[in-house]
Parts: sequence; C-alpha cells; structure tokens
Amino acid sequence: MASSKSQDVVLKSNSRATAALPATGEIGTVKLLLGALEDGYEPLLRSLTVRLQSMDAAKEALHDVYVKLSCAGPLGIVQRPSAYLLKMAVNLAKNKEIREAWYRQLGEVEENSIADDAPNPEQIVGAHGEIAVALKALDMLTSQRRAIFLARWRDGMPHIQIANEFGLHKRTVQKELSRAEQAIRDAFQLPAR
Repeated sequence: MASSKSQDVVLKSNSRATAALPATGEIGTVKLLLGALEDGYEPLLRSLTVRLQSMDAAKEALHDVYVKLSCAGPLGIVQRPSAYLLKMAVNLAKNKEIREAWYRQLGEVEENSIADDAPNPEQIVGAHGEIAVALKALDMLTSQRRAIFLARWRDGMPHIQIANEFGLHKRTVQKELSRAEQAIRDAFQLPAR
C-alpha cells in the first residue's frame, strides 16, 4: 500500500540512476512505472526477448504493459520498477498465449460442431424419388383406405374420430391403416412389421 508521506524513489536501469522523482502516492507510482518503461525500454526488450524467445512477442508485451499502465487505477509503491515491469510483461504475454490457445480450441470445436442440415444434391434427388414411390403407392390404395391413411398420418386424427367420420368400427380403421401401411412398405420394399 502507498504511504501518505512523500518519498523519493530511485529508478535504476543497467545499475545507474536514471531518475530521482518524488512518489506522491499511488498515482505517482503509475507515472514512475511509465517513466521507467520509457527509460529502460531497450534493456527490458532484451530481457523479454530472451524469455519469450521472440522479439515481436516482446515488443507486443511491452506495448500491452504500456497500455495497461496508462489505463491503470491506483497502485501501491513499487520497490523494483524494472523487475515489476518485466514480470508484468511476462504475465501479460502468458495470459495472451493462453487466451489465444483457448480461442483456437473453441474455433476448432465450433467448426466441427456446426451441422449442415441442408440436404445435399444426392439427398434431394433421393427424396424426390421416395416421394414419387409414396404417391404411386397411395394411388394404388382404395379410395377409402387412402382417405383413412391420410386422415391419420396427414391430418393427425385419432382412430376413434376416423371411425366416427367414416361410420366404421375402430377395429376396422386399425385394419385399414395396417393394410395401407403394408402397401407403402411393399412399395419401398421395406420388411413387414
């Protein structure tokens, strides 16, 4: 935590004093860290390049540090600004790497999990053929059997309602439906139930 007293903080870069500024609390710490980042940029870049094994990643991490500090709220007193900045840059680079890996993995999952429900051309042709077979099979049924079948499967009417509408017994409706279904199975060359 920051002391309410004014203190002198000496920022060191390559073991020489680069600035001696009074730290006037938490806002002063952010300014001091930004100053240390600007003054010690080259040594920080070299150290970070070795740790991250990439100069581009090191530059990006130092830029992220600058942005983060520029938007930072109050900070406590920092004893070793260059070590603080280096650790902050390493942590930001690691967090970015983890986040990018997570997004890559999420992208792969989304690519693999998106199902294309649209029929392909082969399925469309097959469906047209099946419809033609079904219509032909329906045409081969007697008019009453076809009407009972359509009342049940197209209109969703219960057996008892179909029986009342056609003046038949419920069992007769069941037999007519069974015969109609068998005729359609035969047309599609499906095994009997």
